[in-house]
Amino acid sequence: MKKTKQNNIKKYGGLYVGQRVDIRRKKLIEAGLESFGTLGYTKTTIKAICKISGLTERYFYESFKNKEELLGCVYQTIVDEITENAMNYLIKPSLEPKEIIEGAFGEYLGALWKDQRRARVLYFEVLGVSPEIDKKYRSAQDRMVDLVSFLISKISPEIKRESLNATIIPTGLAGAIIFMAERWVLDNYKTPLDDIVRQAVIIFESFEKLLKIETDLLDKLQDSN
Repeated sequence: MKKTKQNNIKKYGGLYVGQRVDIRRKKLIEAGLESFGTLGYTKTTIKAICKISGLTERYFYESFKNKEELLGCVYQTIVDEITENAMNYLIKPSLEPKEIIEGAFGEYLGALWKDQRRARVLYFEVLGVSPEIDKKYRSAQDRMVDLVSFLISKISPEIKRESLNATIIPTGLAGAIIFMAERWVLDNYKTPLDDIVRQAVIIFESFEKLLKIETDLLDKLQDSN
C-alpha cells in the first residue's frame, strides 16, 4: 500500500498539512501588504510581519526565504488582482466601447483608491530593492502595455494587430496612465475617483486617435510597396 503524501495527512481541525501551509502563507502576504503599505519596505522587519500575522518566524521561513521574497509575492499578488479585474471588463460582450474603457480604468484606479496600501507597494516600495524585484516591476509594466493593446483591439477592431505591434504608442499610453496614477497617489487622491477615471479615458481616446492616424499611414505605405 502506497504511503499517503504528507500534504494530504489530516492533523487537526479537518485541514490537511498543505491547506494549513497555504492559510499561513496568505496571512503572511496580508501582513506584508499591511506593513509594506504603511511602514514601508525599509522599516519593515520579519518580526513585525510575524506580529501582524500572528505567526512565529518559523512559519515565516516555511514560506519565504527573506523579506525581499515576501515583497515580490505581495507585489505580484497586487498586479495579478488589479490586472485580472480590469481585464474582466474587456471580455464582457454587452458593453458599449465607452463603458468598456471606463470600466477597465475604473477597476484599475479604483483598486488603488480603495486600498491605498496597494498603491504604495505598487508604485514606490518596490523601486530599487533588487534586480529580481526590478524584473517583476518591468514585467508588470509589460502587462499594462498588453492590457492597453488588448483594450485598443477591443475598441477599434479595424486596427490590425501587426500595425499595433509595429508602433510604440500603446507603450506610451500605458506609461501615461501609470504616471498619472502615481501623481494622483502622491497628491493624496485630491482628484475625485470619477474625475481621474474620466481623465484617463480622455488620454486613452486621444492616443487611440493618434494610433489610427499612424496605422492608416503605415497601411497606405505597405499597400504602395
